Amino acid sequence: MKKNAAPIIFCIISVIFTAIWFRSGLMYGGGEEGLPYYNPSKYLSIVSNIWYEANGGYPVILHLPRAPYFWFIGFIAQLGFFPAILQAISFFTLIFIGCLSVAYLTREIITENNFIPLIAGGFYLLNPYSMSQIWSRGIYAQFFAFALIPVFLYCFIRGLKSNRLSYIGIGIILSFILSSAFVVITNVVVLWIPIILYLGYFLIIHRRERNIQIYSIIYTLLLMILWIFTNFWWLWPTYSTASSAYYHFLTGSNNLDSLRGMSQMYFKPIWVIRLFQGFIFFLSNAYNNTYSHLIFRILSWLIPITAVCSLYYLKKIREIWYFLLLWIVGFSFSIGTNPPTGAIFTWFFANFSFLQAFRNPYEKAGLLLMLAYTPLFGLGLSTIFKYSKIIGTLILIVVCGILVWPMWTGRVINAWVKVPAYYKEADNWISSQEGDFKIIQMPLVAGDGVRYDWQHTYQGIEPSEFLFTTSSIGRNVAFNKVYYNILLQRFGIFSPGSFGSDPDTSKSKFKSIELWEELDKLGVRYIVFHRDYDQVTIQSKSLNTIENLAKEKNIKFLKSFGKLDIYEVITPNPISRLYSPNTKLETTKISVDLYKVKIINSTESAVVNLLDLYDPGWELYVDNQKINTHTTAFSYANSWKINKTGNYNAVIKYLPQDSVNSGWKISGIFMMLTGAMALFFSKYESK
Repeated sequence: MKKNAAPIIFCIISVIFTAIWFRSGLMYGGGEEGLPYYNPSKYLSIVSNIWYEANGGYPVILHLPRAPYFWFIGFIAQLGFFPAILQAISFFTLIFIGCLSVAYLTREIITENNFIPLIAGGFYLLNPYSMSQIWSRGIYAQFFAFALIPVFLYCFIRGLKSNRLSYIGIGIILSFILSSAFVVITNVVVLWIPIILYLGYFLIIHRRERNIQIYSIIYTLLLMILWIFTNFWWLWPTYSTASSAYYHFLTGSNNLDSLRGMSQMYFKPIWVIRLFQGFIFFLSNAYNNTYSHLIFRILSWLIPITAVCSLYYLKKIREIWYFLLLWIVGFSFSIGTNPPTGAIFTWFFANFSFLQAFRNPYEKAGLLLMLAYTPLFGLGLSTIFKYSKIIGTLILIVVCGILVWPMWTGRVINAWVKVPAYYKEADNWISSQEGDFKIIQMPLVAGDGVRYDWQHTYQGIEPSEFLFTTSSIGRNVAFNKVYYNILLQRFGIFSPGSFGSDPDTSKSKFKSIELWEELDKLGVRYIVFHRDYDQVTIQSKSLNTIENLAKEKNIKFLKSFGKLDIYEVITPNPISRLYSPNTKLETTKISVDLYKVKIINSTESAVVNLLDLYDPGWELYVDNQKINTHTTAFSYANSWKINKTGNYNAVIKYLPQDSVNSGWKISGIFMMLTGAMALFFSKYESK
């Protein structure tokens, strides 16, 4: 087989699986992710800012790394590509990069034998972990990590071994493009563990060559520095808000209890060594209990047995030691508190707070184990082929075919949807109405999930923030309990303790006699009532109550779009998101986190209210002087009292966004430097 056959083969494989999965022309959506590909431009505006405008507004740091990729996807969408096509392009790209980089990584470190790298690249896609934890989970960060981790490692090792600095630039650029992986913050650790381990291995094998050791350390430090500064737009805001943003994840004994419980139930070593997770494969009905059958339990042992056969090459190929070390680290992470390494992992987990993000260690760090397995499986299968091509072929068919059959049928991903056209019609009409207002989705949901009875059922987080251009209130996100609980109580569907503790709303100024009064305090002008909610999952009491909206005072039915009914909230003195109860204002919305305000002919101290959830990060400035009277309006929103009369200008901004904007400038500068470095050294090194 020709040396350059790998790109062609993995291109074909990527096309095959993308075609199988997207054969119905539907869009993947639902679960925790919602529908980000439905309107990429809208979603880009969401992930570019810390202030998440939906559901009353609240700060979200985690989605910032998605901005580069969705900028690119948004650009393609403007060319007329449908959401399903955009997703298919993404899936193809990620599968291709992941498989090809593993093949190149294996060829670079292990052997130039073309058969082994091809097997390694194919196994990287077609194994139980990839099926259950990457593609079945539907977490986009894991899709991107599938591609990023091996290609970043390959660029590092290739550049280090060949003394070619251009590979640093290539790795940094790819990391920037695939930065969506870092939405799951643990992927930062997973990215750098293989790098650090290889550096240690490289220093050991060159322990008598001081110049090479010094160069390798400098090379790695340069890579780290460039990576930090090219990712500064999300790293700096994440670091600066880590104490508050991750407080509930990184503190408390409950994390250790959770880790122990999950480890004992789902991450038993006898399962993990075969790349299985207990709940998905054995305890749930995800695959109709197929993997609980004795024959599948036996066949799954072919994975570790084949990998053990790679030890045949141990004396001949010393780099196997690196992948054995990576396997040990990945396995130790993945089994959590279980023996034989559970005591060590528990100690690190308890004493290093950042590791508490690995409460579900197999999901978060199992990719390391899968990556370590790939060359070992390829080498082991090569050993078996030497003795019997028939047995080797059967093992390949069983492991990469039968054991992961749902990958071949498309059943591995089952959340396929098509958003009804009437959503776009309703969105266009609402967007055409003047003013800065919000909409609210009804019937209300007590939690954050819904099930839509579309032709192809949607089930996942309430998706109005993706479906409507106008800022929408649609679900319980914990932050908005201060007013959302009151609305739930009005309709008799309040469930105490959902999403943590409930605030005391007994003296809330948001509470009103009439529904329209409460909606007015939220800045809501229109109600979108869904007749496409699944009747089984929505609470009937809520449904029956809200169907009488037309009988509510100052709530008027306007029109319908398919199964969406639009109601108007009529108020004597309608208020917008940014308004003053005692002074005339002219407001200009620059972005979701920046407003310019003109106070006109104020004869008394002006009160300015911003009807987003109260956050101390919101600040108001007059003549570049901060107004220190920030308090709450209606017990949930932002309010300032400006002790000044006459005509003057003010600026309202969400201060934490400055760290993102400054970070983008730094990232942009270092991306240009990195690109120039890659271009310069690629030309210089080719001479």
